[in-house]
Amino acid sequence: MRLIHALAVLSLFAFPALGADAAGEKNQAGRLFDDFDGKLALDWKQIRPDPTHQSLNKSPGKLTITTQYGSIHRTGRPVLAKNLFLIDIPQPDQDGFAVTTVLEAFRPETLYNQAGLLIYRDDDNYLKFVCEMSGTSGTTLNAILEQSGESVVTNLTIPFEHERLWLRVVKRGKIYECSSSNDGKNFTSTADFTWDDTPRLVGILAKNGGRPDAREIDARFDSFEFRVLTVEEKEDPAQLERLSLSGVWNVVSGELGGKKMTNPAVANITIQPGKFILREKARSVTGSWVIDTARNPKTLTVYLRSGVKLTPLNWAYAIEGDKLTLCTVAKPDAEAPDSLETKEGDTRMLLKLQRAKAEAEDGS
Repeated sequence: MRLIHALAVLSLFAFPALGADAAGEKNQAGRLFDDFDGKLALDWKQIRPDPTHQSLNKSPGKLTITTQYGSIHRTGRPVLAKNLFLIDIPQPDQDGFAVTTVLEAFRPETLYNQAGLLIYRDDDNYLKFVCEMSGTSGTTLNAILEQSGESVVTNLTIPFEHERLWLRVVKRGKIYECSSSNDGKNFTSTADFTWDDTPRLVGILAKNGGRPDAREIDARFDSFEFRVLTVEEKEDPAQLERLSLSGVWNVVSGELGGKKMTNPAVANITIQPGKFILREKARSVTGSWVIDTARNPKTLTVYLRSGVKLTPLNWAYAIEGDKLTLCTVAKPDAEAPDSLETKEGDTRMLLKLQRAKAEAEDGS
């Protein structure tokens, strides 16, 4: 049974809040905050400003940016996006910070309507994490890392059950974690990226992308926060768990329905921040992944995009040093197994893997 047709993109993992959005706590040491209450409290640098599409009065207590035609995605853009609101990153080489914004009642209506966070070096080197209308997937969270005009995209379908949406990007060294929340307290991690560059600016954007016919809509930003991470936040156990999974893992043995597999289809798996590569004997597929460490056993969800369709494959897993055990029901959208075992007649697949040596990992 092949797994490639079952893989796809999304998962949930709780990340603790990094601080309150209290207007009375503006600009403490290591913290910059703007509540957009009638004026701009931070030293914003506006890239390609357009006063006709921004306002602090249209919705009092919010910064309203009206989306319009323009993009920074990849090279050859006919019109560059306007009204990028950015601030300097204090000490750009520091190894840990978090940026958070709150969107209020943002409802994208047309393909590529979007609003959210931007970590920025220039128009060809940035990370954005936005709420967006994307293809037939409808409303999504869209995380993009672009380097030298080439990008990696992760789209994640989300429900809109609340009026306010918190978006957050956390930087730990070279790893950037994108997460969201409906209450500002309980955050769900949706994507990780590795970025070797040093961004200079952070902030917010709202735009329509590369469609000149897209409808212009208002994006209301209720607040923006930049925070330096504490030592505890830098060493977050869930992040350390994700790092422990990184590497190339060779399949040693497998079981299917309680019976030993004499020749498992899967040869090895590569796990990196933001990337999951499953290799069969003759081909491979690349997806993205997230984990949930609160469950027992812990779960790993992998996503593969087939056109605009996203379908999760849920694994239960255990890691002990250089040994990794994965167990799944080989069926798209199935819940992760509640134990790391297979029994005769069930549809579970169990794989035991061994971490490859560093030399093999470097050459993968």
